[in-house]
Amino acid sequence: MRLILAGRGFGKTRTGAKTIAQLVRETPWGRLALVAQTFAGARDTVGGESGLLSVFGESGLRGGSVDTSWNRSFRELYPRNGAKFKGFSSEKPRSLRPAAPWRLG
Repeated sequence: MRLILAGRGFGKTRTGAKTIAQLVRETPWGRLALVAQTFAGARDTVGGESGLLSVFGESGLRGGSVDTSWNRSFRELYPRNGAKFKGFSSEKPRSLRPAAPWRLG
């Protein structure tokens, strides 16, 4: 676990994106949750200027393009190695819990 306590413009998002991208490269087929304060924050962590898409580059994404690997509506990102990112928000914390099988349907 690491902590970066820094101000605006330091590169916290970029540093985090690079760290997570390296972890994903070392963990094929991993499942990762991106938890942000808002859904927009989760989307920005992926698609923003310093986000995961810019760190992975198109060659590191499933199908070799953003269109085939990033589902903005569902906040899902698929790198080339079979891993999956899913974005969540503290606005709906219960969405992090899987549904109980007896409550489906």
